[in-house]
Amino acid sequence: MKQSTKLTALLAACLLLLAALSSCRASSNDPLPASDEDLAVLHTYGQQAVDMIDEELRSDVYSQIVRGMGLPSGADDTIKELQTMDFRKPVHIDRITMAESMLELLAKYAEDPDMDFSSLSKGLRNRVNSMAWASFFALIRSRGGTDAIVLSSLYGGNASFDWDEGKLGTIDQYFYIFSYGSDWSAVVTFGTDGRGHASAGSSLLYWPQLDAASVETVATALKTIFPASDAPFTVERVK
Repeated sequence: MKQSTKLTALLAACLLLLAALSSCRASSNDPLPASDEDLAVLHTYGQQAVDMIDEELRSDVYSQIVRGMGLPSGADDTIKELQTMDFRKPVHIDRITMAESMLELLAKYAEDPDMDFSSLSKGLRNRVNSMAWASFFALIRSRGGTDAIVLSSLYGGNASFDWDEGKLGTIDQYFYIFSYGSDWSAVVTFGTDGRGHASAGSSLLYWPQLDAASVETVATALKTIFPASDAPFTVERVK
């Protein structure tokens, strides 16, 4: 099965929600992408969100709560492995910029590139965007089996910050990968509410095929999941 077909299946729930929208060009008044100078602060907020993963792994109380939920066989050993890592000190941080927003990509997979998103409130746009990112990373995690899926849902964090989208630009087309020289990484995505506030959301990412030795190897790994012909992107190393 082609990768794009798999992705389409995982995004089906999002597409059902968008199918009811009328068809016309997206508003030309949409905010422009953020500038490089403004983007410089994003990995700081991303790190704050990732720090919560580290705090959760080091908390005895949180560990008891997680184990009390009934983990799949083998997950406890994986948690012990994760507890030996320091998520506060990534070896590399890479910023991935999608050439199209997730909403535009959804329209492409729905075979309706003129789908109108201007009728969606900012809150709903952010919700659909979050759903789409979740589906994208679910595709990656699914390759790691049950443990990877379960643990990624149990360990994650958020960081809130001020972000005037009208002045600073959009940030929902960016995501960050924090790598640690391990099969486990952390991924951070961003969203805004249209009222001057933004959030960074982090989660664990099990991806043994991700070789973060260089920008080129990160891009190669991404292309195996999301072919560049379907979703052009650039990778920039910020650390």
